[in-house]
Amino acid sequence: MSALLLSDDMVQNRAMSTSLRIALAQYDFPVGAIQANAEKIIALAHQARDQHQADVIMFPELAISGYPPEDLLNRPQFLSDCESAIVKVAASIEGIVAIVPWPHAVGSVVFNAASVIRDGRIETTYHKRELPNYAVFDERRYFAADNEACTFVVNGITMGLVICEDLWFAEPLAETVKQGAQVVLVPNASPFEANKTAQRDTLLAQRVSESKCAIAYLNVIGGQDEVVFDGSSVLADADGIVHPNAEAFAEHLLIADFDSSTKKFNRVHWPAEVDESKESLAWRAIVRGIRDYCGKNGFHKVWLGASGGVDSALVMALQAMRLAPKTSMPFVCRRAIPPGCRMSWRTCKPKNWA
Repeated sequence: MSALLLSDDMVQNRAMSTSLRIALAQYDFPVGAIQANAEKIIALAHQARDQHQADVIMFPELAISGYPPEDLLNRPQFLSDCESAIVKVAASIEGIVAIVPWPHAVGSVVFNAASVIRDGRIETTYHKRELPNYAVFDERRYFAADNEACTFVVNGITMGLVICEDLWFAEPLAETVKQGAQVVLVPNASPFEANKTAQRDTLLAQRVSESKCAIAYLNVIGGQDEVVFDGSSVLADADGIVHPNAEAFAEHLLIADFDSSTKKFNRVHWPAEVDESKESLAWRAIVRGIRDYCGKNGFHKVWLGASGGVDSALVMALQAMRLAPKTSMPFVCRRAIPPGCRMSWRTCKPKNWA
């Protein structure tokens, strides 16, 4: 976690302006790690408040449970544990407004939700309106949709809240702006795919142009089974300017100031992406996916089947970036095996290929 220390003059000047400081927690929140996720949320909220003097901190979509929780949502105990965690988080956060997404069970109905936490309590809770049900998404199987907009005030500035897919439809944002929102926070769990950052930038430019409202877009990072999330969080000013994406596949506590008089952002601590080439992003996506698949499933060693070709070299290079060479055990299979003969192999010592 990086630190940013501010002088007394900087804090005083910001307090006298029409701005507020927003922290975006671009971190990995593993599925099912409810207690660990809650502790991380509390620690990051305290860091944003104490080290960065942030007024607001936002966490990614379903940060309490991790995304996507899928069939875990069918377990009453899991939902109860998530509720206990959000209560614990709320009681532990004061001096900063926190946007904490979680699966909110109301009787037998479950919502993809985000709560606004202030002064040790849950002030209000927003329920996602648009539920994706295509590609890797099947949210309609688990969640119910709602239709209420959500706004709240921080330092005299009206803020709005929508979740991920809501932004891909014009109505949720438009209704939030009608309630007075000057800046809208958007927690996401948006999987990586080729050209996705360009699609997001185009979408944000369109939405701010339509609404004349600034948008802070936070995306989670990390691999979860067959999907990987790239982060690449981004800010968009109300005049249509889209700021550079944050560094992809890297954890950062991002900091930006929002000026309500101009509806523009000033990036304070925002490590930007420097290589958006398809090759670079694809490489990092694969490495992150391997790292998290092995780590989250407790795989400490792997076997690699190597034929000796370029594809084998690529697989070994990827694995070497994921694990220390001594934890990977490649073996080379003979290309031609006579009928009736048993397959043979030889194990390669790590020092020969690392």
